[in-house]
Amino acid sequence: MPWAVPIALGAVGAAIGWVVLEFVGKPCRVFLDVKKECVELLVLFGNVGPIGIELRDDPLRPRDPGIIGKEERLRSAQEAFRKCGSKLQTFAKTETLAVFALRAIGFRPLEAGRGFIGLSNSISEYGETRYQNRLLVERSLKAGD
Repeated sequence: MPWAVPIALGAVGAAIGWVVLEFVGKPCRVFLDVKKECVELLVLFGNVGPIGIELRDDPLRPRDPGIIGKEERLRSAQEAFRKCGSKLQTFAKTETLAVFALRAIGFRPLEAGRGFIGLSNSISEYGETRYQNRLLVERSLKAGD
């Protein structure tokens, strides 16, 4: 029965390959798809500016359609960034083996998710907090490279 050893080793190798593909490869592919979607939204909404305090909710001032458009775009950016943050944080907290593999090559899904949530909260104001959140996202997703 010298033929049994190579067959057994082949079966063990196939089982290990399946585990790696199922629990690391597929989730990593999902992460790369989510990363692509989030970076696309970061580029799309990266130039959204805050609405000036003097233009918000002044009952005596007529509503300018340009301001209404800016408010809607700001709200859309906040919602999109929060959604990206929640997707990345959920991934990081549920795909342990994949996150371990991704961290080995420099991706940080949990930190990126936190950065997106922070960016959704700070996008309405210029300043250090907004800059630091965007920087955290770019570094964690290796999007600024």
